[in-house]
Amino acid sequence: MATTNGKKDISLKNIISSYPTWAHPSVHYHSVDWEMLRDTFQGERQVKEKGHAYLPQPSGLDDSEYDLYLENATFYNMTNRTVGALVGTIFRRNPVISNLPKKLQKKVRKITKNNQSLRSFTRRCAKEVVHMGRYGVLVDMPAGGGDPYLTGYVTEAILDWSYQMVGDREVLTEVLLMEAFLPDHASGSTSGQRSYKIRIRALRLVAGRYEQHVYDSTSTQVYPDVNRVPDQVIVPTNRGTPLRYIPFIIFGTESNSPDVERSSMLDIAQMNISHFRSYAHLEHGRFYTGLPVYYVSKGTGEGKGEYTIGASVVWEIGAGENAGIIEFNGNGLKFLENAIATKEAHISTLGGRLIGVTTSSVSESDNQVSMKDRNEQALLLNVSMALDEGFTQVLQWWASWQDVQTSEAEEISIEFNKDFMLKEAAAREFRAVQQMYQDGILPIEVVYDYLKKAEVIPDWLELEEFKKLLASKNSFPNNPDAEANSRGFPDRKTELELEEAEKDRKSQEQIAESQAALALKQARTPKPAGAGAA
Repeated sequence: MATTNGKKDISLKNIISSYPTWAHPSVHYHSVDWEMLRDTFQGERQVKEKGHAYLPQPSGLDDSEYDLYLENATFYNMTNRTVGALVGTIFRRNPVISNLPKKLQKKVRKITKNNQSLRSFTRRCAKEVVHMGRYGVLVDMPAGGGDPYLTGYVTEAILDWSYQMVGDREVLTEVLLMEAFLPDHASGSTSGQRSYKIRIRALRLVAGRYEQHVYDSTSTQVYPDVNRVPDQVIVPTNRGTPLRYIPFIIFGTESNSPDVERSSMLDIAQMNISHFRSYAHLEHGRFYTGLPVYYVSKGTGEGKGEYTIGASVVWEIGAGENAGIIEFNGNGLKFLENAIATKEAHISTLGGRLIGVTTSSVSESDNQVSMKDRNEQALLLNVSMALDEGFTQVLQWWASWQDVQTSEAEEISIEFNKDFMLKEAAAREFRAVQQMYQDGILPIEVVYDYLKKAEVIPDWLELEEFKKLLASKNSFPNNPDAEANSRGFPDRKTELELEEAEKDRKSQEQIAESQAALALKQARTPKPAGAGAA
């Protein structure tokens, strides 16, 4: 239902002049930050199109000089790099779904209305949460019936929400969502342009029953009036029974509450703009000072004229002066270079990715690296746990709409990667884990989990298969320890020692048996007459 692919997500803000007055106060408050986050993520072209908003015009520069000032500026997109790197870290391993009924396992490959897979959709959600701090997911169903699907809503599209006390708990009773739609008369336009309009989809609990109220804007409206009679009322049902809850979750950086949470990328985006401005000053200074100016003497009686800076012009000075070259020798640009290096260090400390820009002059100390790692791990852990909780609920709703018993649906869960919490393991750690396993301190399940997180065991190798391979000598050809292990011994050395001990035991038993037999034979042999008398 929502338009959530490609640039249409971002262009929603461009087709409206402002949010409606009835939008939640948090939406109005954070809208400026959201716009900056979108612009910095899009990169240099988007930032420069905003002109004065991100790069004010210095006093003394006319419009043509400002255009050159803006053109020469460099925007190094640290925001985009950081978001991509953090999301890539979460999805270094695929999410693990547990207890999903067999009949639904193929359906997760096309879980959205436009046939996205669950992995692709969750990655999209994670990217929005890391970047914007917010993303909404609705479990929906075609009006005429059919398989349910998931629909995503970007943060700018979630306009308002309300709670009410039901018993002793707060329950989500209303969510107003913005969508872009193409009117029927515009879809066949011959002008080559499509005129999208705003639609409001209100998710409401009406007398305890979940309903969708749809409001379409008209040619005279930017936003439709949500207090009038809706253009369409939809009552989703589960096996003919209306729902008693709104199947909508808003993901955040720390929790899955509808309340707006501040994006973790905002500090990096703001520093990215500050870095851009410093770069603009530096490039402007380099443009005017990087090239030498030539000067020569002129004849007497000539008046003063305007001076142009550049290597292709010559300044004329008083008669009798020598010709020469003016070159910049000051330290002003050095201060700008140091300022840029300092800002890059600050961004790096915040967790920003500066791959390809950091030089030896701004190399990170151990403390900076440690701080950056902790910042990243804290952010990623919070996002990963929020994804666990939210998508577990989403999948349970989705499954319960497909004739899965409630008790069975409640067993479904999903877990996202948290391997980033495990530092790179070295040989010493591996040997310690192996020794604890051999000593009976760690079970094989713990060893398997550790090795999988350390990326020694691949994703496709499940625990039971790992146990089978571990017990098979064919998995370790020409390895005496593996062959001994397949016969029930921890290693070949132990097997040899036990074999020697068994040989010694049997030898002792044979000696004892021989001695016992000899004693018995002697006891049964008749003594000669008169023997034994003194």
